Amino acid sequence: MTVTGSIDPARLLEEQLAQASLDLLRKLLQAFVNTLMSAAATSGSTSSPEPRPSAPRPRR
Repeated sequence: MTVTGSIDPARLLEEQLAQASLDLLRKLLQAFVNTLMSAAATSGSTSSPEPRPSAPRPRR
């Protein structure tokens, strides 16, 4: 069995998003942002772009 045509995923997504309601787009965006925030929280990342020092602290 051979496949003669293929689906262009970018075009399909563009067509579906063009027909989507604003409420659906808001929900998709909210889910995406929540997923990113959850991943950042569980990975222990900080908002600081500075790397943490790796040298041990001197004892007193």
